[in-house]
Amino acid sequence: MTVQGITAEKNDNRIIWLDVMKGIGILSVVWGHAGHPYSFLMFFFHMPLFFFISGYLYRSAGAGTPLQYLVRRSKQLLVPYVFYIVLITVFLAVLSALKGQSADINWTALVLGGSKLEGAYGTFWFVTCLFFVQIFFDFVIRKIRPRWLVVLVIAACFVFAFWESRFHQDIFVLWNMDVALFGIVFYALGFLFKQKKWLENPQQSRIILLLSAVFLVLFFYAYFQDYLRFGLDFKHRQYYFFGTNILVPMAAVLLISGLSRMLANWTFCKKVFSSLGQSSMAIMFLHLFVNSVIGGFITMSPWRFLIIGILFPWLWFEFASRIPGLRFLALGINPKRPAIDIGTGTSGRSDRGI
Repeated sequence: MTVQGITAEKNDNRIIWLDVMKGIGILSVVWGHAGHPYSFLMFFFHMPLFFFISGYLYRSAGAGTPLQYLVRRSKQLLVPYVFYIVLITVFLAVLSALKGQSADINWTALVLGGSKLEGAYGTFWFVTCLFFVQIFFDFVIRKIRPRWLVVLVIAACFVFAFWESRFHQDIFVLWNMDVALFGIVFYALGFLFKQKKWLENPQQSRIILLLSAVFLVLFFYAYFQDYLRFGLDFKHRQYYFFGTNILVPMAAVLLISGLSRMLANWTFCKKVFSSLGQSSMAIMFLHLFVNSVIGGFITMSPWRFLIIGILFPWLWFEFASRIPGLRFLALGINPKRPAIDIGTGTSGRSDRGI
């Protein structure tokens, strides 16, 4: 069997667990915006998780030429990005007109993207950032030899990103391209773990999970006892503090990878979480939007926010995935590929990581 991205046969848990992991990840993204007193904890790992998965799925041998890779990534990420900006903007403009109000649309923010995008567009920065991470990493892997020099380049990206976070946090860069310098660290780690097969070797995997669990227990004890400070907000370039800003999210990501492998062996959990994982792009783009609209009619609580933010985008995904034109525009999936079959885990999904 040839595996493309995260397409897999029914019993291929080596692949399905990544969908499950994405499902857990997108739940953490929505919960992170739900307004619960502990929602902020999701920011400690949810964006690194998606960068890690994307790097884990990167295949240099199947990337084609640099131009082909650029075009494919543009179709998979930038086309849906533009589509949802247009869709949401038109909807909000029509809704305002029906209310007899003028549409309050920040056109400058829509063009510049990145950290200027707020409200219904608040999560869009991640997609453009991921795009630049993927393109830059592909360039590094293709062009830089020997491999130790690749490590040096990634390390330099991390140091520069941390320096920017420390001294120029309020700077604005188009489409959050600069945040890619930090995101690429987790992308590269995902690629490294795949190359070394550290998560596929049972003995090594158990050691990794044990060390991750012990580290997180010690970290959270120290954190909640105010022995140390920590914060992570990619969108606004807040990477606190040196060293822990990699160790903490990576420990959480690796622990979630172990949980995902376990859940992938249970039929019900596999279907639920892999379904959420497959629809993660739609949920990422739409959960703030649908909650902002529905929140105008009902009182919103964290749990309502979570349910609404998952349910409506998931229903949209189910609809869009079965219409070739929408499958391409809204999901970045080749319209010639078959619609997604939740039961088997097969689809026209890609290796984009979200």
